[in-house]
Amino acid sequence: MRPFVLPLLLLPFLLMAQPDTDIYLLSVSSQGDQLVLSDSKNITPRKGYDNQPCFTPDGKGLLYVAAQLDGQTEVYRYDLGSGSSKRLTQTKKRSEYSPTVMPDGEHISVVVVEEDSSQRIWAVPLEGGAGKRLTDKVEFIGYYAWYHKKKMAAFLLGDVFTLQCFHVKKQKPQVLAENIGRAVQIRPTDGAVSFVQKGEATPWKIRSWHPKTKDIQDIVPVLDGSEDYCWTPEGHLLMGKGSELFRFRPGIDQDWQSLGALGVGDFYRLAMSPDGKNLAVVVFKGDKP
Repeated sequence: MRPFVLPLLLLPFLLMAQPDTDIYLLSVSSQGDQLVLSDSKNITPRKGYDNQPCFTPDGKGLLYVAAQLDGQTEVYRYDLGSGSSKRLTQTKKRSEYSPTVMPDGEHISVVVVEEDSSQRIWAVPLEGGAGKRLTDKVEFIGYYAWYHKKKMAAFLLGDVFTLQCFHVKKQKPQVLAENIGRAVQIRPTDGAVSFVQKGEATPWKIRSWHPKTKDIQDIVPVLDGSEDYCWTPEGHLLMGKGSELFRFRPGIDQDWQSLGALGVGDFYRLAMSPDGKNLAVVVFKGDKP
């Protein structure tokens, strides 16, 4: 019989994950060494949870999740060309989170909250359809990133949130770090896995783990009160604080540099397209999620 403590542990996590949010899309251009963001558009203008944006590799689509009337979340794809959204998953008694295009280019991987409250990785065809479970033994995944066609680094739930890496077939996780944040990303310039190292001491830090060298290195302390970030194609970091966007260029900047307010309200999660032409940010009202 499954122990009852883990579903109770997961419940607050899931409830906290569904504030009233919208996804805004902005165009990105450069003027010298400055980024210029313009043409902001709310692509999910409705009440409820619209969140976790992730661009497709070609930069033409944006995956995201949206809460339904029954509280379950489903995956959608927004087409930047037509400005329309298409629903990709239609499941009963299961919610999907954290969509991203898999290394094979033909499927989307998602975190599925199953009926027993386990959270496993599933694969769904890129154009939508029935999904297939990828992880059986690794049960409590919150967030993740692919750093190899068969390997991922994942934020695992537990008494302590850990960063673990594993092969999706062998499923023998190795703990890389403890007390981490939810943003697990791949640095585009070298394939390193980046994450936020939390702890009692402040400030928290963005760090990286390289799959080849196995080294963990500090990159930069986070902005006070923030933990979500994304990478630009050039290997620069972007992070929000309130309504303001900041950039940090490793090897160039000594600290975060303000790029100004985006004019869309307060935001936290963010994603940049692989071609660097578009930025998606998740805007919230009230207390920060």
